Amino acid sequence: MRMRACLGLVVWMCFSAHAGTTVSVDDPVRWLQGKAQELAAELNAQKAVLDASPQALVAFLESRALPLWETDRMARALLGSYWSKATTEQRKRMKAVWRETLVRYFLRAYPYYHGALPEFEPKADCQTTRRCWVHSHLTVQGHGLVDLDFLLLNHRKSGWKVLDVRVAGVSLVAHKKGECLAVANARGLPALLDALASKNRTVEGLEQEKTLLRERDG
Repeated sequence: MRMRACLGLVVWMCFSAHAGTTVSVDDPVRWLQGKAQELAAELNAQKAVLDASPQALVAFLESRALPLWETDRMARALLGSYWSKATTEQRKRMKAVWRETLVRYFLRAYPYYHGALPEFEPKADCQTTRRCWVHSHLTVQGHGLVDLDFLLLNHRKSGWKVLDVRVAGVSLVAHKKGECLAVANARGLPALLDALASKNRTVEGLEQEKTLLRERDG
């Protein structure tokens, strides 16, 4: 549950950014700090609507959160060597399914968001001038202090995007890649894509998360 709870907080922090915003390569920490502060104000303004309408929340996630994530690169990483073997249609489907999966995770995590903001370490760990880890610590209700690390990629035209997140040292991409490869190795790539899509659209996926949102105050 810790991964899901913190993942939602990551999303809300990124909501108020705009994909076209260009930020100096030297400012990944300040970028995240600024977006966290902007987000707090935006959530306060829209919380009643988002709480009352799962449909509004999904639309908000799809239009505001996903553009800030490197979802296509993440989808490619999840398939490992299967990506080079995949057809054009399979690659397209994997990208779409992964975006739907992220929305499902975000919906699952939303009830755990209570306005907390992370405390950022002052200096980013940059592997290159365009690829940086930003380290922070976040107090999560029921879990205490959790390490939360963001892997950011800086695009020359579109600015920073989130490529991965580590929650208490566990990488989201590495974790999901292990799950995906286990299914693909056992049952094949088509079966993996079908399984991911099925979970997103069934009562065990998006519909279940919407139900949890409706019932969380009941």
